[in-house]
Amino acid sequence: MVGFYSISNSNYNVYDIKQMRAIVDRFVNRFVSKKLTVFLIGTLFLYLGKLNGIQWVNLSIVYIGSQAVIDTVIKLRQNGK
Repeated sequence: MVGFYSISNSNYNVYDIKQMRAIVDRFVNRFVSKKLTVFLIGTLFLYLGKLNGIQWVNLSIVYIGSQAVIDTVIKLRQNGK
């Protein structure tokens, strides 16, 4: 069984499922950053009371810090060319 589809009992074959996953992965990678997703889920958990303020601040610092490092590396690589 792959995902929710049983290969033997459905009209989908393994190639179709892999192709669908590739399309979804391309869409997610293009439009939604994984770090941003974690940040938004953390904000949702703060709202729902699953995280306290200190935990949310720590998550925010990691998100902002990692994004700053990525931006710095990109600028350094562009200046080195």
